[in-house]
Parts: sequence; structure tokens; C-alpha cells
Amino acid sequence: MLLKNMLNKKSKKVYPIRSCIGCGRKDHPKKFIRLTIDKNCDIVIDKEFKMGGRGAYLCPDISCLKKALKRNKISKSLKVDLKDEMIEKISKKIEAGIYNFKIKEKINKSKSYG
Repeated sequence: MLLKNMLNKKSKKVYPIRSCIGCGRKDHPKKFIRLTIDKNCDIVIDKEFKMGGRGAYLCPDISCLKKALKRNKISKSLKVDLKDEMIEKISKKIEAGIYNFKIKEKINKSKSYG
């Protein structure tokens, strides 16, 4: 799906949009945390959005993580079977990723104002 930049009418740029697997919100991919599978078949956070393969997008919000886990959306989106111990490990990784995402966002906002 594509979303045109509606703020600047002169701009002809078209952006891809993605949906959060937790809440379903649609936005630019950089507004989400991207999950993917690495070579060792572990679920990882793709910080640079450069890893190939199937990906799942999640809002940087704990409530979206909880919804995604409750509805089994991570395993469905990535097409993998998750064991209980894997879910616990993934949850901790994603929670740390959400924290880092929010810090990075605050730093970027302060740079744009200063």
C-alpha cells in the first residue's frame, strides 16, 4: 500500500505504509518496530529495515505487544511456531526495542528543535 504525502501538495513523493500487528494502525514503516527472522531462526528486531525476508511491524507501545502476543499475531505474521520460552525471550527483546525506539525518537525531536 502507498500513502501520498498529503501535507505538502507540491510533493509527489509516495511512501509505503505498513500495519501494526497489535492494533492495526497504518503508518510509514519507520514509525514501527520491524520484527523478522534471522539466519539462526530467531526473531530479531530489524533496526535498519534492511534484513530481507518476511517482516512484521509493531507500534513502539507495550499495549500493542501484549495484543499481538495475546492474538498470536507474531507467529502468524512471521509464519513460525513459537514455544512459551521463546515468547518470553521475544517479549523482553521487544520491550527493550520499544524503550530504545522511544529514546531515539526523543533525541531526533530535540535535534530538530535545537
